[in-house]
Amino acid sequence: MFADVHLKVGDTVYLDFAGAKAHGRASSTVVGWREGISVMLTQPMAADKPLQLFEGESVTLRVFTGRCAFAFKGLVRKVNHLPFQYVHLSFPQHVHAVEIRRSPRSRVGMPATFSVDGQPMGQGNIVDLGAAGALLDTGQVLDMAVRELQLSFAFELHGVPVSLDLHARILGMKGYAGQGLQTSVQYRLEFDQLKPNDRLVLSSLVWFQLYEHPDTIV
Repeated sequence: MFADVHLKVGDTVYLDFAGAKAHGRASSTVVGWREGISVMLTQPMAADKPLQLFEGESVTLRVFTGRCAFAFKGLVRKVNHLPFQYVHLSFPQHVHAVEIRRSPRSRVGMPATFSVDGQPMGQGNIVDLGAAGALLDTGQVLDMAVRELQLSFAFELHGVPVSLDLHARILGMKGYAGQGLQTSVQYRLEFDQLKPNDRLVLSSLVWFQLYEHPDTIV
């Protein structure tokens, strides 16, 4: 429900546009709303430039309040220029909410390799990833005495290739039956010895996912 968002006048919201007249992404400020009628926002800005909106175009609005991320769709109902530029969006019928835990993670399905004491041990798939740790799925069962590993993986962030090689402590593991007779395991990992740039990259990835794909946040 819209009331669950706890939106306030002056809150910053983020907008995605779709269709032939798509503008990409922009930010705006909440001016107010009338229950069941419309949500009023200041003229959206992108790269410090105002966007000209068109009545009838579709908008996805995203907002982060407290421990949750919310998203809902609407249509531009009216564009006003006096006494200042602002827009009316249709009042949302459905609001999608995702709870953000203290250290949010995103489901990524990202291939990775890992090693122990400098020796390559195998390949796996990062199920979810956050700034503090990850869940690694692999068919390689490590000796119970192994408590640490080195995790290497690569991805693109804002179109820029990024490679990370991170030290992690194994917090726990869970085995399950994989395909055929193969046994697969999932390792819960906690990153340590993170460099400032590594922490920044991981945080940026999670918040990028939160903004672009909030349904992937766990």
